[in-house]
Amino acid sequence: MQLLYTHIYLQIPFYQYYSINRVPYIANTKLVTPKVDIYLLSSKYRFDDSFIKLVVGEHTIDNPNLLVDKKKKYTLAELSYHKDFNTLNSFEATFYDTYNYESRLYSPKYGVNVQIFNHVKKLDIYNEFVCKSSYNSYNNIKIESSVDWTLAVKYHATKDLSVGLRGENLLDKGLKQAYSTLPYAVPVVERKIWLNLEYLF
Repeated sequence: MQLLYTHIYLQIPFYQYYSINRVPYIANTKLVTPKVDIYLLSSKYRFDDSFIKLVVGEHTIDNPNLLVDKKKKYTLAELSYHKDFNTLNSFEATFYDTYNYESRLYSPKYGVNVQIFNHVKKLDIYNEFVCKSSYNSYNNIKIESSVDWTLAVKYHATKDLSVGLRGENLLDKGLKQAYSTLPYAVPVVERKIWLNLEYLF
């Protein structure tokens, strides 16, 4: 079991110290440095070839918008399961759930991440699924739930030569992000397919 505590001060961007409408430039004396406190408690239970891990935590930010003395708080619960079938084949799944003490969500509330590593003869196969829930962000922009599937296959022709094929966001349903300056959400990841050739000298 581990208990971690982190206390940090967030650096204020230089441009926020001064107002572009005030010449000569005079420092903004009303700014308050944001402070962050992070508490994490984790516990891991091991089996012969697998383990279960539980992480709970709280994330508190004082003065997040610099000009208003206010506190924001988030909590997190994360449950992971990892299993090694052998040195080349493994499975890992992680589920997380978060709680924002304000009504507005600026990130997914819950999600699942699954990673599968397989080796079959001369093939290395990797699958990853990243699923995140929907939420309403800036300007009430609706961010739909997302499923990001990554698949990578590598064929070892010889001990020095290999050919690989990798696809990212294959379902074209990857996560989108909202910005305060845009009236719509922007994709974070694009659908891509990579072909590579690797030779070790």
